[in-house]
Amino acid sequence: MANTFITPTEIAQYSLAVLWDELVMLPLVSRDFNSEVQAGKGATVTYRKDPTLVANDYVAAVGIVTQNLTEASDTIVLNHHKDVSVKVTSLDLTLNIDDFTRRVIRPAMMPLAAAVDTAILALRSDITHSVTASAYNASTNPHPSFDLVNARRILTTNKVPLAGRRCVVDEYIGAQWLRDDNMIRQDVRGQAASSALADGALGRVYGFDNYETGHIDDFVGVGFHPSAFQFVAAPLALPKGAANAEYMNFNGLPIRVVYSYDSTYKTDVISFDLLFGTKTVDADRAVLINGLNDSV
Repeated sequence: MANTFITPTEIAQYSLAVLWDELVMLPLVSRDFNSEVQAGKGATVTYRKDPTLVANDYVAAVGIVTQNLTEASDTIVLNHHKDVSVKVTSLDLTLNIDDFTRRVIRPAMMPLAAAVDTAILALRSDITHSVTASAYNASTNPHPSFDLVNARRILTTNKVPLAGRRCVVDEYIGAQWLRDDNMIRQDVRGQAASSALADGALGRVYGFDNYETGHIDDFVGVGFHPSAFQFVAAPLALPKGAANAEYMNFNGLPIRVVYSYDSTYKTDVISFDLLFGTKTVDADRAVLINGLNDSV
């Protein structure tokens, strides 16, 4: 009887689930402009900016003052094409899907997730507002999470919506904050939608949902509203020369899976790739948390 091989469709489905669960930053930022992506229209997405209106005082003798709904536009370049390609044997392809996920899919999705989160975190270079994180001290600074109060003030001064604010920091700031009983008492770890968010949840305090990630290597966290940053992904066409290929999208996160055959070494190759772009669309809706590399 012929062997039953794992199909590209199955691999794409499980890959998306694993990839989403490995992400911290992507679920926290806006993906609203994915609807502007048009297949076959190139790697640049044009989006409209909301018009700005003002509330005028009504004077009966003058009447109303009309305003024009002038819409500006901007672009996001999809300049990140990330790929992980692995050689697999016929034996690998006959594994059950759970074993295949452990052996092939998860090791492939982890660097892709890191690439996505790192690209989003790179947008911190656009931010000019900042506060300085402080170290825990039982007598002089028992509440280092008060740093978030200053970040909150800046965002509120900039008229950033109160709802939905997030903050992501590195392991050093996270370690300081977890010694703060204000943070611990309001801990919400485990209630996030994906496993990486749940594992990285530090707690909700001072109007921020706070998370920790290992993808920050410069000791600079960021507090922000999701609308500060935008992630856009485009569908990748299935290769005409590949009989076994699949493309799937979940929550604005795409994955393409392509089987090919390396005749030189007589092995199959599975490629996982995605095309995306990131952009800061409103720098005033974010604030840097300048940290320190002190160990606890």
